[in-house]
Amino acid sequence: MENRQQLETLLTGVHNLRVKTDDKRRIRLDVPSKELPALLELLKGRAGFLHLSAISCVDWPEDNEFELVYHLWSYQISTLVSAH
Repeated sequence: MENRQQLETLLTGVHNLRVKTDDKRRIRLDVPSKELPALLELLKGRAGFLHLSAISCVDWPEDNEFELVYHLWSYQISTLVSAH
């Protein structure tokens, strides 16, 4: 993984993925829960996101749901990905 442009190319292979770039070092990825394992494997294996810095939970009581957010860091491209 040489740069962020290659990351964006890799992400095109994930079904139903929405990508939002917050700034030069942060990317938000919204993915259906059934696609999450494949996304995390891709980020770790092919994109070099080796540091899982946190897992957080957002509670949506009015919808009777909660959302897990995985925060992953790449030392190679100095970028934080938040997978929702």
